[in-house]
This record gives sequence, C-alpha cells and structure tokens, in this order.
Amino acid sequence: MTIRPWAALAPIALALMRMIRGLSVGGEYTTSAVFMVEHAPPDRPGLTGAVACAGALCGILFGSATGAALPHEAYTSTTCIMPSSS
Repeated sequence: MTIRPWAALAPIALALMRMIRGLSVGGEYTTSAVFMVEHAPPDRPGLTGAVACAGALCGILFGSATGAALPHEAYTSTTCIMPSSS
C-alpha cells in the first residue's frame, strides 16, 4: 500500500480527533467550575465561579490572538510531513 491513501485520510482523522477532544474539554470545563464553586469559601462562591469562567475566556482570547498574529503564509506554506511517492 502506498502513502497516498493514508495521506488522504490523515486530515479527516485529525478533524475527528479534535472534535472528540473538544467534547472532553467541554465536559471538563463545566465540571471544574462546579467543583470550584462547591469547594469555595462560604463567603466567596461567586468570585470562585467567576475565576473559572474568566480563565476559560482568557484561554480562548489568547488562542485567537495567537492565530490572528500569525502571518497568512504560516497557514498556506505548510507541507505534508509524509513525502509523496511521485
């Protein structure tokens, strides 16, 4: 079997794995926020929940800023890691 069929399936497999990872991260976020609020000091449950939400939003903001700061060539000049057999 040549490399080409596997190279065609690689982007699809990567997209599926990222979707699965996104689902698990979404479950961790809500669970961690509830855990933090339940274990917060009695006079600070709101602040603790806000810190959990702010942390997630800062991560999204920093990730978006990193993507916006990269030049367009960083997205278009990447090549496949596997060499083609032609």
